[in-house]
Amino acid sequence: MDGGPLKGPVGPKVADLVAILAQHIAMGNKGPPAKKREQATSEENMKPESLGLGEDCARLEESDGKVKRGKGEVRELCRMVKEKRPKLVFLMETKLPIQRMERIKVQAGFESNFVVNNVGRSGGLALLWNEDIGVEIQNYSRRHIDAIVKLEGNGIEWKFTGFFGHPEVGKRQEAWSLLWHLSSFSPAAWLCVGDFNEVKEDAEKFGKVPKPRWQMEAFRETLNFCHLQDLGYSGAKYTWCNMKLGDNLVMERLDRATATSGWRDIFPVMNMEVLANRNLDHTPLLLTFSKPVWRWRRRKIKFRYEAEWSADKECQKIITEVWNTKLSRIREWRAIRQKLEESKLGLKKWAEVNKPPIEGLIDSKTRELQQIQCAEGNLDVEKVGQLQREVNTLIEQNDTHLRQRAKVAWLTSGDRNSAYFHACFN
Repeated sequence: MDGGPLKGPVGPKVADLVAILAQHIAMGNKGPPAKKREQATSEENMKPESLGLGEDCARLEESDGKVKRGKGEVRELCRMVKEKRPKLVFLMETKLPIQRMERIKVQAGFESNFVVNNVGRSGGLALLWNEDIGVEIQNYSRRHIDAIVKLEGNGIEWKFTGFFGHPEVGKRQEAWSLLWHLSSFSPAAWLCVGDFNEVKEDAEKFGKVPKPRWQMEAFRETLNFCHLQDLGYSGAKYTWCNMKLGDNLVMERLDRATATSGWRDIFPVMNMEVLANRNLDHTPLLLTFSKPVWRWRRRKIKFRYEAEWSADKECQKIITEVWNTKLSRIREWRAIRQKLEESKLGLKKWAEVNKPPIEGLIDSKTRELQQIQCAEGNLDVEKVGQLQREVNTLIEQNDTHLRQRAKVAWLTSGDRNSAYFHACFN
């Protein structure tokens, strides 16, 4: 079998083997420090909870401690974690050893991880999570990570397998044999997600060369033997694209989430979302399900005057008009307070119209990108490439803006404590 025999974890718990961050990073059910929580106890207060984000992080390569080609992929991973706040993340084709994955774990804001080392310039798997869920690694190989997961509060345990099918067709059967073996000692509740490197039917591939029937039948037979059912998807139909023009364009649905009926009985309300692919080799997936969780009451965001506004003539005009207004029969200190309040309201209204936040532009561009990727038929590769470049340019501008507003001591360390770092600017 590819990757050698199955291996078990070293030590009783994986959490004992990894570094725990001294500064807590708010993820999952805990939320940022500025929020207050109330417990939701009724069925009406059910809301989606992020469970896992499976993605292919190819080209996360580094050299001499510096990012060589994968800076965009690492940055995109950190951004997705900040936006979606998953409890568990499974990465494939990291092409990184344990030591360098530790850095990415910290950048992404996770407390624990388990890493399968790369072999040369290929392979590498990683599972990242925070301490509000329990994860115990059962076994692993070059093609999978097997773990028992326990979510905080409900006491229910179930099996999670992050799987990476062999990219070579001639060795695909070895991957199916691995799944058969894992199913022989799996509990009734089993979730298996990842890049299977295969499609189940013709409808899951776009391109002039169809898949051989025997390949798809072997995949379907494996899923049936393991009692794994496809959880479906919402969003783009395909998760991989070769980004070529004309008749050479090929798109396939290689990444998916599967589960046994026992797992689906525990979590009957769930959704597998195909996210927008902004800068990754494969399209990331996000699985969410419903359960009683803590509900947050956000603190009102305070108004902040940006130093860069002082160079804008319209901004200067608003301030001048307010402070040149004469207020009769009002004491001096009250007049100053009233003018400060009027200045704040005027500047806030002006900023909303004339200074749209970069975050909003990133979101709108991302939605446009996702609409194109979800469209049926031939993919507009040139438009996708243009939008991906625009989104990444906006992300770089936003990162630069945040660094300029940060303390000088933070400039060299970057956005490592994401939740705390961004909370300082809101």
